[in-house]
Amino acid sequence: MRRRSTLRAGIRVLAICMMLTVSSAAHAVTTSWNTDVSGLFTTAANWDNGVPDSDDTAIFNRGFVGYTVTFPGGTIFEPPVNYAINYLRVNNNHVNFVWNDSFPLQASPSLSVLNPDVSIVVGENAGEVGILGTTLASFSGANTSIGRAPGANGTLNVVGGTFSMSGNLDVGDSGTGTLNVTNGGDVVSSLSHIGQFTGGEGHVTVSGTGSSITVPQLYLGGSPSSPGSSGGGAGTLTIQDGGTVSTGTEAQSYIGFRGSGALNIQNGGSFSGSATISFDHGSTGTVMVTGPGSQWIEYSQLDVGQSSNSTGTLTILNGGLVSGSSSWVRSTGTATVSGDGSTWNNSLGLTVDSNLTIDDGGSVTSGTADIGLLSSTDSSVTVAGAGSQWTIAGELRVGRFFSRGTLNVTNGGIVSSAAALLGAGEEGGTVNVDGPDSTWTIDGVLDVGAFGPGTLSITGGSTVSNGTAFVGPISSAITVDGPGSTWTSEGDLIIDSGELMVSDGATVAVNSGILEIGQASRVAGDGLLSGIVINRGLINPGLNPGAMTGVTTGSLDVDGLYYIQSSTGELQIRLAGTTPGTDYDQLQVNGAVTLNGTLSVALANSFAPSAGNVFDILDWGSLSGTFDTLQLPMLAAGLEWDTSHLYVTGVLSVVPMLPGDYNDDGAVDAADYVAWRKGVGVATTPANYDLWRTNFGRTAGSGASVSTNGFSQVPEPASVMLIVAGIVIGRLTVSRRRRYDTAALGAFFLSFGGRRLRIPRVGPPGQGPVERFNPCKIPLLDSILGSSNESSAHWRDNAGNFLSADQHLFRGSDRDNRRRTDASEPAALVGVELQHCLKRHLSLAERRRRRQH
Repeated sequence: MRRRSTLRAGIRVLAICMMLTVSSAAHAVTTSWNTDVSGLFTTAANWDNGVPDSDDTAIFNRGFVGYTVTFPGGTIFEPPVNYAINYLRVNNNHVNFVWNDSFPLQASPSLSVLNPDVSIVVGENAGEVGILGTTLASFSGANTSIGRAPGANGTLNVVGGTFSMSGNLDVGDSGTGTLNVTNGGDVVSSLSHIGQFTGGEGHVTVSGTGSSITVPQLYLGGSPSSPGSSGGGAGTLTIQDGGTVSTGTEAQSYIGFRGSGALNIQNGGSFSGSATISFDHGSTGTVMVTGPGSQWIEYSQLDVGQSSNSTGTLTILNGGLVSGSSSWVRSTGTATVSGDGSTWNNSLGLTVDSNLTIDDGGSVTSGTADIGLLSSTDSSVTVAGAGSQWTIAGELRVGRFFSRGTLNVTNGGIVSSAAALLGAGEEGGTVNVDGPDSTWTIDGVLDVGAFGPGTLSITGGSTVSNGTAFVGPISSAITVDGPGSTWTSEGDLIIDSGELMVSDGATVAVNSGILEIGQASRVAGDGLLSGIVINRGLINPGLNPGAMTGVTTGSLDVDGLYYIQSSTGELQIRLAGTTPGTDYDQLQVNGAVTLNGTLSVALANSFAPSAGNVFDILDWGSLSGTFDTLQLPMLAAGLEWDTSHLYVTGVLSVVPMLPGDYNDDGAVDAADYVAWRKGVGVATTPANYDLWRTNFGRTAGSGASVSTNGFSQVPEPASVMLIVAGIVIGRLTVSRRRRYDTAALGAFFLSFGGRRLRIPRVGPPGQGPVERFNPCKIPLLDSILGSSNESSAHWRDNAGNFLSADQHLFRGSDRDNRRRTDASEPAALVGVELQHCLKRHLSLAERRRRRQH
């Protein structure tokens, strides 16, 4: 009996549950608004299946007619009136949800759509146009889709009140969706996609003071759910007239994720949140911030153009503001800041791997800055126009790693940085500053060509100033050109490797350091160097440095305490005419000049100097030192250079040549015979010999020599000997006929007049009889002319060691005792023998000359 009672009780419970289930299923209905006129939500007659409740689906599908559904509220003395339904569909219809707020003490109602799936759909099916407007103070749901299916068109207008989603808010899923938030309306969602899938098109506008959207993460044009690259739709978000959109500080939003996204902040609109402009391959992202009060507050790094096949654009116009920590304009992105008050602030850093333009009064600030970091194409920043400026609190690096970068400052633009590095990578970096009032100020060090070639151009009256500056070690080029164009270093300016051109009245000034020109560097032009100048390299006044045709010559001025040219320094002067500073180069120094190194003079533009031409190539306040080397160009036959006034007035002149002066030392002497005999600078012909012989003894400016029997007085052999081979030997007083123990001698070297005569050893050391030494057996002049330079007489001992002249080298005639003789004795004896042989040689030469005639 107990078992039957228990079974009956279980059946009764099961029956009750089945009844409750049937009752609940029966209650979940779909009910549609069945009138084309406005009415109360709570009137059953307005529905074809009764007033919907929390289990029901409410549908508005009357065709494209407009009407209003009113949700009655309570009073402040009654509990709030909450309306709940399961699903809401606005298909082909135009409906507005309102509540009667005319009575002052009425409490506002709320509407909740409860299903956790896509609970609200506006514009569900292809060909339908659904419009839902709401002024309800509280309207909530789980997920909302506006323009869900391909071909569907949906619009949601939130006019005041709050529309909140616990899930996603998707505008333009696969169809066309529009969301308008106005009149202080507030939309809240956990995630929003605007133009999500291919073919989807979403438009969101937030307008008016107090109108807002709050969403942690926002996708404009595609989403991670979009299939493949270029699989997203198109989304546009417009924030204007005091409206605001906030995505918070945690997640990253995307303007163009896989499709096309556009963010417009205008007329006082505000967006706060972190975002990437154009993320995936094939995407397009555009952000425009325009108008006073319009702003974007960025919380992390702002990327413009993320992927290689994407396109990102940031434009700040007419007083708009973008402010954040750091930004990166990548290789596929561009940025523009234009108009008075337009500002882009980056507290940490700004990297430009493509193009940034700051013009018409726009302003950009950054902690540090890179122009060209990782891009394979050229990157550039242009700052143009009065009031346009870029302020960099740290270092500006132009051209890093494998990227080439360029900074252009024009038409009154202003750039300032704490330090700067041009050529921070192997591809190099360029800065062009041009135009009056265009300035670049570097508080600290300017480094040009540290790791790659650097180029700095200062033209059109612009100015660049820095603390100290280094050019090199990678060869770099700097141009300062035009009246008013100025480069100023407060400290040292060291040009280690490269070229500095200062032209057309431009100035390079070093205020409290030195301007040092390194050995691998050149300074050229017709401008002004102000400060202490040390030339270890090359200075070339005039333009077209190094060219010999099409040359523009000029005067390079040094306005400073000192001009110092070191032993490695060179001053190169080109002559193309006779007008100072116009036809030929000049270096004019108003301070103290110290000379060393080389003066190199070249003819240019096919100019051929003539006798009487005067060239004032060098001026100074005071002078010390001389050039080590003078390199003067070849003149026409019969002309030579007069350098006698070079260190008096800085003048070179062209004079008739002194006949027979083959080595151009201003005197006709035995050294010129050596030049003729060797064929150095003159042909070894009888006519040239006669010219030397006729003018022997003349010096520059002297008269003609006296002739005897048709011939000039030939110098005595002893005189020639003293000049060519004997002055260093001293007076010759000892008989030339002596016997020497040549076995004790090593090879003997006699030096004179910059030449060295080698007298070979006779017989092996320590062996053989005492022999008479006969210098006449030595090919005297051939040995002299073919020898190398030495400064004093010296010889070797038996061991081959060089010994100085004050050591006792020669043994006496007693070879058994090997008596030492005075060290001067062998020099005197050899000198006598050489004089004798030279006299004989000259006599033979005279006989040969007579026979040739």
